[in-house]
Amino acid sequence: MSVFTSLEKSAIQSFLDQFDLGTLVHYEGAAHGIENTNYFIVTQDNHGQQGNYVLTLFEQLEFSEIPFYLELLESLQHAGIAVPAAIKNQRSECLFTLAGKPCILVPRFNGRHVEQSSPAQCQQVGQTLAKIHKATQALTATLANDRDLRWMQSMQTPLASYLGHDNNALLTQELAFYQQEMPQLKLPQGVIHSDLFRDNALFEGEQLSGVIDFYNACTESYLYDLAVTTNDWCINDDGTLAPQRAHALISAYHQERPLSLDEQRAWPLQLRFAASRFWLSRLESWHLTDPTLQDSNTEDDSEDKIQIVTVKNPQEFERILRDRIAHPSQIKDFL
Repeated sequence: MSVFTSLEKSAIQSFLDQFDLGTLVHYEGAAHGIENTNYFIVTQDNHGQQGNYVLTLFEQLEFSEIPFYLELLESLQHAGIAVPAAIKNQRSECLFTLAGKPCILVPRFNGRHVEQSSPAQCQQVGQTLAKIHKATQALTATLANDRDLRWMQSMQTPLASYLGHDNNALLTQELAFYQQEMPQLKLPQGVIHSDLFRDNALFEGEQLSGVIDFYNACTESYLYDLAVTTNDWCINDDGTLAPQRAHALISAYHQERPLSLDEQRAWPLQLRFAASRFWLSRLESWHLTDPTLQDSNTEDDSEDKIQIVTVKNPQEFERILRDRIAHPSQIKDFL
């Protein structure tokens, strides 16, 4: 569930009046997302034409931080990539305040999230990710990655008491390994998605219809972004890589944006590092999030219910990490 700010129908209609989108027909809180409030909005104009939108209220980002993401999405939209760029009102404004929170309105794409990806879907995701990376090369704005190696190191002490002997040893081993190896990497960088999991892409059947939720975007190596994506789209239940899907995704990426020899050599390290990063972020949410703020998975769907934070089990990424250590894959196997 999303962090949820309750809005009355009248407040939403008043907000929509500045867009000439018609009358509010239906709205509901979206049961996805972790950091922002999302409402699905349906409108109808004087000709009976319906419009479908998403109203996003930012629960953590400050007003001054959001223009970076709006510029990113607008540039990707101009590059022909299906992303939810913000809709402008009659005065060409696209960032607003509602219920005391920064907010934007974006188009809602057709399609559904993929639970079990196919090679054809992975191929489209790989190609689209490469297009995103190519398009962001022209951006002058940058944003530091706040979940980098320094953040990972900062998590060791707070998590130590929650981890058993084996996992504490694993974390110590990984942090020492990255401290030694990461500074030597000289990889192409730019603005990346950094969270292109299956729940951040929409498909109509086998056709990719949109990539969403860019609010973890940052400036980082493109290879890291490819590793993050591969670790979600191309895994089996036991955490091992699925060769067919990995080949489809990585080769499609490489055809659109060829990977350098340095990137190819760094692949096993980046795949392992990406697994560690998400293992730690899930451990943080699992053990350090206030229990009263965690999603209780109740059946209460009333409009005034405050739905809080989805907490995902970190064991999935522990399995992935241990597999990446035991079976370091070479990217040439998938090109």
